[in-house]
Amino acid sequence: MSPFFRRGTSLAKVVDRLAELIEKHEENGSTWQRAVEAVCKEAERATPEEVKQAQQRMAEMILEIPLTLASLFALGSGAIIEKGADVEIPAKAIFERTYEALMLATQFGKACLEQAKEHHAEDNQEDDSANENDELEIEASVEEYGSSLTKKMVEEAGGWQALGSLSTAALAIVTRSSHQRTLVRSNAEFMKALQECPADSTLHCLRVALNLLENEKVIVLHPQLQRGYHIRINNLGLNFELHTLLADALIGDPAQGWLPGQRPDPRVVAAAKDGPFPMPGDRKSKHFPAAEGAFNLWNWRGLQPDGRLPDGYDHREQWIWNEGQPADIEPFEGTRIILLGPPPYRRHWNAGRFFPQINGELEVLEKLPEEQVRQWLTRITTAVERTKP
Repeated sequence: MSPFFRRGTSLAKVVDRLAELIEKHEENGSTWQRAVEAVCKEAERATPEEVKQAQQRMAEMILEIPLTLASLFALGSGAIIEKGADVEIPAKAIFERTYEALMLATQFGKACLEQAKEHHAEDNQEDDSANENDELEIEASVEEYGSSLTKKMVEEAGGWQALGSLSTAALAIVTRSSHQRTLVRSNAEFMKALQECPADSTLHCLRVALNLLENEKVIVLHPQLQRGYHIRINNLGLNFELHTLLADALIGDPAQGWLPGQRPDPRVVAAAKDGPFPMPGDRKSKHFPAAEGAFNLWNWRGLQPDGRLPDGYDHREQWIWNEGQPADIEPFEGTRIILLGPPPYRRHWNAGRFFPQINGELEVLEKLPEEQVRQWLTRITTAVERTKP
C-alpha cells in the first residue's frame, strides 16, 4: 500500500491498482484503460487532499513507466484537472514526457514523410510535369507508411502514438494556469521541439495556448479618421475575439473621440471575454447572436505612401486575418500596430472564444492625441517606403 494514502480510501485503492499493474508488467490495453478510468471516477468522489495525493503518486508513475503507458496516465491526470484538481502537481512530469514524445514523433514523422516522397518521386519519374517539391501531408504519410517503419523505429513510433494524449494533458494544464504557460514558454528546448514537430493537427491547440499574448500593449490607428488608441490585450485566443472586442471598445460617439459604427451585441462581447456561449452543435446556438466584422484589420505594412489603406482586396497579404492570433501581428518599432479600415465585405462568425476556460481582456488605456496619431502614421509611411523593393 502506498504511503501517500490512508488505508481504506477508494481513490487510494484504485491508484494502488495502477502500481500493481506496473509491477506485473500488464500488457492488456483494456485493463489499463479500465484502471485509469476507475481513478478518474473515484477522484470525483474523493476529498481534495486525497485527490492531491493521488495526483502526486500518478505523477511519479508517469516519469517511470514506458511512454505509451505514460500517455494514458497523463490523459487521466488531465481529466482530473479538468474537474478542478490541482494543475501544478502533475505538470512537470507531463511536460517532461511530452517533450520526449515530441522528439521521437518528429523523427518518426519525418521518416514517414521521406518514404512518401521517395515513392512519390518513383511514381512520377517519367512525368516531366510532376513537381518534386509538392508538399505531402505528414499525417497521410504516417498513415500510409507508418506501419512498415514501426518495425524499424519502435521507440519513435511509440512517441508518435503517445503524443496526442500527452499534448491533450499538457493543454489541460496550460489553459488553466498562466504560471504554467510562462514556465513552458521559458523552456527554449521544449518550445523548439513543439514548433519543429510535424504533427500539426495534434499540437495545434497547444501551440495556440502557448502563443497567447498576456498584458500586451498595442497601438490601434484608424488612418482615414486620424484616430488612435493605446490598448492592452490579454489572453485573446484568436483574432476573431480581438475583432469583436475592438469594435466594442472603440465604437461610440465620434464627438468624444470614438469611431462611428454599430457596437456588437453585449452577449457577443461577453462571449469573447468571460461569458457563456453555445458550443458547436448546441441547440441554443441558433438563438445566439453571431459576431459581425466592423473593420478590416491591417498590419502596418499595409499603409500606402499617401497614408491611406488600400481599397477592396488589394494587398491582402497585409491583412490581419481573424483566423490568426494577436501574436501574429507584426511589431513596428517594438510595438504591435493594428490599422483599421472599412470591411471589404460582410463578415460573420460564431460568437465565443477559442479557449472557453481562459478569459479574454481588452482595455483602452488612452485615446491618442491627433498629433501623436499623425506622428505614428508618418513614421509608418516612411518605413513602408524604405522597405519597398
